[in-house]
Amino acid sequence: MTPATLSAQEFERMKLGLYQMQESARKGELELLYFDESGFSCLPNVQRSWSPLDIDPEITDRWLLQHRFVTLFLPPYSPELNLIEILWKHAKFHWRGFTSWTKDTLIPEVTNLLSSFGSKFHINYA
Repeated sequence: MTPATLSAQEFERMKLGLYQMQESARKGELELLYFDESGFSCLPNVQRSWSPLDIDPEITDRWLLQHRFVTLFLPPYSPELNLIEILWKHAKFHWRGFTSWTKDTLIPEVTNLLSSFGSKFHINYA
């Protein structure tokens, strides 16, 4: 089963599990890390395909097990589970100026966007 084919019941179970992990992380009981395949570019993104890293999945699985990592794949485009998607949407479409960024201005512009979150830029999750 892929994340995109989750039933409503499975989705709610995943949502509850993620909430419980977030609460445990707030208490310092575990470290919760989020990863995704996002990136910034000065050019429009034309995605033709994902190209997986050239790493043997068996080696990756063994490393994750040895280091006590649990991988939880969230359904794509699920901002109610992955709030960073809402942040990226606001940063890309509401907060930044719609001018082309150059190689020299990309990092300062992104730094300004992220450091201004909470003071100059706000999101209402309600």
